[in-house]
Amino acid sequence: MGPITQGSRIGVLIQGSISTLWIIGGLVLGIIALVATKKHGRAGIFGKALAGTCINGLFILLMLLSIPLIVFSAKRAAEAAQQQQMEQKK
Repeated sequence: MGPITQGSRIGVLIQGSISTLWIIGGLVLGIIALVATKKHGRAGIFGKALAGTCINGLFILLMLLSIPLIVFSAKRAAEAAQQQQMEQKK
């Protein structure tokens, strides 16, 4: 099985980090906008703030749920590679 991604691993790490920061930033700004509706009124902002908060919250939930799957997949791949090396040594 070949590599899933091509290119620099550092580039992928940077891209993932930036995406995560954008999602967390969107969630924080959505919460701030929801809190600000108490002071400035709900007209025109509440629906957008609520939608943005919910969408970013779902993205964060999906990221958190995918971490165990990624770890499990990497563990299986490492075990398979180790088993293949053991068979080659025999």
